[in-house]
Amino acid sequence: NELPHHFDTWRQLCHPDELDRGLEELTRYIEGQSDLYRFPHRMRRKDGGWHWVLAKGEVTERTQDGQPSKICGLHIDIDDIKQAEARLEANNASLEGRVRQRTAELIDARDQLEMRVQARTSDLVERNEQLDQFARVASHDLRSPLRTILGFAEHLRTIAPQSPESSDALDRIDGAARRMSELID
Repeated sequence: NELPHHFDTWRQLCHPDELDRGLEELTRYIEGQSDLYRFPHRMRRKDGGWHWVLAKGEVTERTQDGQPSKICGLHIDIDDIKQAEARLEANNASLEGRVRQRTAELIDARDQLEMRVQARTSDLVERNEQLDQFARVASHDLRSPLRTILGFAEHLRTIAPQSPESSDALDRIDGAARRMSELID
């Protein structure tokens, strides 16, 4: 009962950022474009601060030509709800920022790891090529003396008289040289 029950009182106390939207909502309701007038907004308090309320209104009387002559309404205190929403939005923004930061860190770590894997793979491919080259050279270098051993063993069979011991020794030389050749291949 401290304030006059008049539309101008509401207009004076409504937050300037929300006044136009509140008037638009009220106009839509009065013109029948909306079934209900509901408008959350801030109202100035006695101490000059702002307080969130939900305005609800209804036309209770109309003139003979259908124009509203009396509107009744009430304000419901929703300040705690709006403060909780603001805290929730701040928390969400903080969490989204942390998620973006952590995602960027993970992407960077993945990229670094991929570069290390590529470098290590390249190094292993190079070492494998070196190992293959070494195996080819070693194989070639081992085949040459084996051919010589096999050739001398065959030559000894043809130029020297064969005793059972010498024949057995030459067979063992020949068998060992052939097994070595198979291992190299």
